[in-house]
Amino acid sequence: MKTTFCLPILLLAILSCSKKQEEKIEVFNKPIITSENSTDRFFPKEKTVEKFDTLIVDKNIKISITKSYLDSFVTTEFENEGKKQVDKYRDAGISLKIKQDNKTLLDTLFRKENFNNYIDNNFQKIAVFHGYWLNEIDNEKIQFFGTIAKPETDWAFDFHHNFYFKDKSLKTETIEEIEQ
Repeated sequence: MKTTFCLPILLLAILSCSKKQEEKIEVFNKPIITSENSTDRFFPKEKTVEKFDTLIVDKNIKISITKSYLDSFVTTEFENEGKKQVDKYRDAGISLKIKQDNKTLLDTLFRKENFNNYIDNNFQKIAVFHGYWLNEIDNEKIQFFGTIAKPETDWAFDFHHNFYFKDKSLKTETIEEIEQ
């Protein structure tokens, strides 16, 4: 009878010890994030310049769009396999030059701050000037498409610029903010 009574107590003691060990393992397996455990990545890695030239032969027009990456960043932080991951997305400035018959019609530089009338300060803090492209050209105007976006999301401010040949003006025509 003593054996029957001792066996359940022994099993209960073994089970309670193994349960305590499991709890300890969970506590010690949680990652501790320190600066030594941090990884910084830059997008793009280096400051670079991207230049796109377009020639409209029948109008003798040269359009140059130059994207220059800056030292300013939008930062996203998250944890990946116990390490702090910091992704730094470089902001950009966009230069637009339009020449016709070797005469400069427009020479301007855009940064996201130029769009204060259209996007609020909070969005500017989390977004970068993503891109600017030639969209279309007709007899009255050249239309450009641009976007300022939060990296790795669909949240963006898209716009069109129209450059009018008649008065050589550049106007923001279409504004749309897509929030996702």
